[in-house]
Amino acid sequence: MQTHDKIRQLRELKKITQEEFAEKLSMSPSGYSKIERGESKLNLDKLQKIADLLAVSIVDLLPTESNIIHNLNGAVNFQGTYHQYTGNNQEEVTRLLLIIDHQKELLLQKDKELEAKDELIKLYKAQQNH
Repeated sequence: MQTHDKIRQLRELKKITQEEFAEKLSMSPSGYSKIERGESKLNLDKLQKIADLLAVSIVDLLPTESNIIHNLNGAVNFQGTYHQYTGNNQEEVTRLLLIIDHQKELLLQKDKELEAKDELIKLYKAQQNH
């Protein structure tokens, strides 16, 4: 996520208009909107002032590959793609219950095989002692 996107999203989360934010930065609204569109380069002083107004560190505004903005008074804002399953979950529940039943059967079979192995070991030891 680019710096200008982060600035816009943080400003919107704080429910501050572009005009209000531009005024706090002693800028024209059109000049500030260029920052949010990524059409204007930011110097370090301006970036620091923006970070201070948004109550974040400059580091929080630096570009990242992630679509997550952290540290917003404990909140996390995800701006990306997510998938929501709204279909009938009963089919999935049934499938998972069948898998569980099969796993239980496999465990029982394993326990029986271990018992048989133990019996074979006992028989082998008994033959070795005679």
